Amino acid sequence: MGSPYAIEMLNITKRFPGIIANDNITLQLKKGEIHALLGENGAGKSTMVKIICGVTARDSGDIYMEGQKIDINSAQDAQAHKIAAVFQELSLIQDLSVAENIFLANEPRNRFGRINFRQIYDKAQAFLQEIGLDLNPRVMVRNLTLCQMQLVEIAKALYKDPDVLILDEATSALGEKEVKWLFEMMHKLTKEQGKGILFISHRMDELRQVADRATIFRDARYVMT
Repeated sequence: MGSPYAIEMLNITKRFPGIIANDNITLQLKKGEIHALLGENGAGKSTMVKIICGVTARDSGDIYMEGQKIDINSAQDAQAHKIAAVFQELSLIQDLSVAENIFLANEPRNRFGRINFRQIYDKAQAFLQEIGLDLNPRVMVRNLTLCQMQLVEIAKALYKDPDVLILDEATSALGEKEVKWLFEMMHKLTKEQGKGILFISHRMDELRQVADRATIFRDARYVMT
């Protein structure tokens, strides 16, 4: 029998000068579930997410994926373990196209090692259609609305085909139609494909709609699941 967990963060502690951001915290995300992470500002949610994504190094504690102990010490480590995240703060490059942002650092190249732009646009068009997004892959990101930019961020994460997807206030810039699309995609990823999604939102009605379980942090400590 394999582990039921997509990722387990066990007894994680992280200290910064003068503050403990995570104090012996545990978070377990099951395969095939949407797991809400709840807590006020300063509860330790953001630090935990940064540790999972390899942005911040933990001081102590263990990380397991599908029952196997792993180390995540960089963003490259997280990507290698098929972890992807979408944050409220956009990370897109404004002077690149939608397609170029989706493929950033993973561009298809020709036999001379140059970026194959035709292949980028064709692949991006096919992928956007596959996930149900009506976006022009050739449009420069700077010409998009904030809502469209957020959709590109989500598409960029989905293209990596992550086993663990973190959505940190990812609905904040989306309209009702786009939120419905995202929730349908989340259901497909978890219930049909067995992925694990960690969902952070301040909108309690959203959490009630989609979350299978929830974990609460308070004052940098684990409270309950």
